[in-house]
Amino acid sequence: MSGAVAQKAVIVSKEEMVGRLARHLEQQPEPVRASDRLMKGLEVASLALPLAGLVAAIVLVVTSGASLGKSIPAAVFGVWGCFALGVFLLGLHSAAIRAFPPVRYMIAAQNDKSPGFFTGDQAVGMGVFIMAAALIIAACCAMGAYAFFDPSILEILIPVIIVFSIGTGLGSTWLRRRSR
Repeated sequence: MSGAVAQKAVIVSKEEMVGRLARHLEQQPEPVRASDRLMKGLEVASLALPLAGLVAAIVLVVTSGASLGKSIPAAVFGVWGCFALGVFLLGLHSAAIRAFPPVRYMIAAQNDKSPGFFTGDQAVGMGVFIMAAALIIAACCAMGAYAFFDPSILEILIPVIIVFSIGTGLGSTWLRRRSR
């Protein structure tokens, strides 16, 4: 038998994670708790943007003079780009309350491989990372939509996507190792 030690996964329930978030927020001053409530409202409101984007995309596809082969894929990229605002707000929420994950629906049962719940500088770092990723995702979606009308932009878009993918992988690995 090899010298590897088997580690038993430590399961942390969703309820315990929600309790950690609630205790963290109780310890914060009122302006932080107020920003938590504001951010939750903005995150819910941001879900209307993809729906509005979908309706606008359908209207533009039906009424535009552009070919359907170009306008439908461009509309899909546009709708996906609308989700970037919600992702950005989640990152901003984490940075504002200095806790990650900042909302109940992002909390799941954790084990030793999961990033867990963290506060302070680690949570702010995760929030900034998520905000930067959301901005890059929005830019890639906009460039992807534009590429159906001007394919020459693919010379820029493909390297950007490759660098973003590698950067996201390296950044998330770094954040995970830093949080342990």
